[in-house]
Amino acid sequence: MKFKIVYDKPGRIRLRCGAYAFEKEYEESLYNEIVKNEFVSDAEVHYENGGILITYRKGHRTDVLTSVLSINTASLEKTNNSEYSVKKIDDNFKSNIAKLVVK
Repeated sequence: MKFKIVYDKPGRIRLRCGAYAFEKEYEESLYNEIVKNEFVSDAEVHYENGGILITYRKGHRTDVLTSVLSINTASLEKTNNSEYSVKKIDDNFKSNIAKLVVK
């Protein structure tokens, strides 16, 4: 999978694959491919802009990049799992609450 690094700090990296790099139905499969690695703590995948945010154990930056490079988007399966959708709703809710508190 091709990407560009847009944010890179120890333990956290944001990749941009570009708009239309993958469709919404492939978000969960891509998420699962990334988090199956033991060195990945968490990931966020956004089809809207082709963005991937990965939180990983320090010292495994190269492993993260290698694993994402090795993902074949053609082999991803379409999914529509409500568990992944609920996680995204929870994350959005937390973000919106934080914005309200700050205001």
